[in-house]
Amino acid sequence: MNQLENAKKIYQEIPIPPALNDRVNRSLNRLPRQKRTISKVILCAAASVYLVFVVLLNCSHAFAQTVSTIPVLGDVARVFTFTQYKIEDDTRKIDVQEPVVSNTGHAELEERINKEIEEKVSKAIAEAEEETAADKKAYVETGGDPKEFIPAIVDVNYEIKCSNEKILSFVLNTTRTRANAFTDQTYYNIDLNSGRELTLVDLLGKDYKKIVDESVTKQIRERVQKDPNQMFFTGDEGFSGIKDNQKFYINTAGNVVIVFAKYEIAPGVMGMPEFEIVK
Repeated sequence: MNQLENAKKIYQEIPIPPALNDRVNRSLNRLPRQKRTISKVILCAAASVYLVFVVLLNCSHAFAQTVSTIPVLGDVARVFTFTQYKIEDDTRKIDVQEPVVSNTGHAELEERINKEIEEKVSKAIAEAEEETAADKKAYVETGGDPKEFIPAIVDVNYEIKCSNEKILSFVLNTTRTRANAFTDQTYYNIDLNSGRELTLVDLLGKDYKKIVDESVTKQIRERVQKDPNQMFFTGDEGFSGIKDNQKFYINTAGNVVIVFAKYEIAPGVMGMPEFEIVK
């Protein structure tokens, strides 16, 4: 059997994920009616492209080797953009790149994480639309010009922090903007061997709090000494230890990176401070 026939055979035998149609329909329901027809074509095409991608990975060793050396494409094998769309009108500007986890070898894990991501994105959009509708109504009723109303902005994207044969670490960013911007970050750190999410205990041991607290305290002190532009709160408002549900990710070096929310331990100008915990 030649390579083309082999590829065709593999393509025909690829099982279509049972939830694919439901996921496509749910994604379409978020869009205005006039955009659904063309979006359905795009989403279905995207699903087909993914299947072709899987075929090539399975039937072409050269292609698989090439993909593994390209960071973006290599990650697509496990995390890829399933839903991508933009909506813009007089009350909202929504830009969504919603990821889905796939090909980890752990179906239950994938289903749980993908459902959680979908729910987070849907909730953020629904809340923004509800708040903006109320704001616009109040704005117009108090004499405001509808044409000058500032629409709500919702931006959803993700970033892969580490993807190899052992670990998958990525973050889902959901930013809502009105007068101020608020970003919610959800980190996923997955052990691909066991199919479970990793904790700081798994990565740093039972004394992880002491290890992290000492490292963060030291790094804050060093940053301030080296750069006068580095600013952190002090006293009761300063860093006093990590939380039980501390946010973190795993970088390409395999090290834990602790992440703090904006204004949590430093002024807003410092953004979201990160601290790598070197083993």
